[in-house]
Amino acid sequence: MTAIALVVAVVFFVLVVRQGLTRVVSPEFMEAHVFITCSSAELAKYSHLVVVISSDDPNYVKKVEQHLKPEQIAPPNGVIESSLSQKKKTDLLLRDQTRRRDVYVPYSQEVKPQSQTTEIQIPTMFNQQHVTRLYALARLDPGINNEVSALGSAVSPAAVRDMDLVAQMRFVPESPTGTVQKASLELGFSGNVCGNHDDAAGSR
Repeated sequence: MTAIALVVAVVFFVLVVRQGLTRVVSPEFMEAHVFITCSSAELAKYSHLVVVISSDDPNYVKKVEQHLKPEQIAPPNGVIESSLSQKKKTDLLLRDQTRRRDVYVPYSQEVKPQSQTTEIQIPTMFNQQHVTRLYALARLDPGINNEVSALGSAVSPAAVRDMDLVAQMRFVPESPTGTVQKASLELGFSGNVCGNHDDAAGSR
């Protein structure tokens, strides 16, 4: 992560909050709307954005799962879980923070080839900390059987795809008071995936 990438990330999120691109959905939940811009080459490479939310509190993860649509959540034996397991081999912190299935939840949003910007929603509970990682999942290798490699497949083991880190954040929003929304935020972009290019319009 470069210092420039970190500064851009923080400024972007402040703009998102100030422009009202967060939504309070219940007394304990809000949704942060994150916009990721990818280049034409990246759109050809990646099929989905994958969000991995982790917390030491299993109850937090359970409530996030209940907030998501069932079809969004990655199945236990699917491509996302298999690819995530591959990432854990070299990322010890990720391995620790996803050590049990009840302390994390992975879900995905399809990248639209016709649009360079993809919006993804991150459900967040007020006054509680979690870690969110955002990955870009590589498209299916044409030489691999489509049925076995589908994101929703229950086949085990599923084929592993490259999954590149886009961003990581720790975010603790306070319960809103009137029109004021305060939050503690640590956010950094990798600077290498979906953002480090010149041909995509807009900014993250």
